[in-house]
Amino acid sequence: MTTNRRFVEVFTLQLEVLVDGEWMPVVRCDTAHGEAHVDHLRPDGVTYRKEWLGERFPYNDVFTATLDQLVRDAVEH
Repeated sequence: MTTNRRFVEVFTLQLEVLVDGEWMPVVRCDTAHGEAHVDHLRPDGVTYRKEWLGERFPYNDVFTATLDQLVRDAVEH
């Protein structure tokens, strides 16, 4: 994460699951390509679906909401 004062400018959050002793990414939210988006990943790490979040929300809000959601997802599984 990169911040400028109190504002998030760039971030990456990724949820990984342990499968047969190996960590596999399943969801990643980041600001690559200049816009916040969520990548849904196959076990080999390849994106099978991308959700563009647009510029509707400040990155601080997107970061916080995504982190909260990933923690909830991790606890449920």
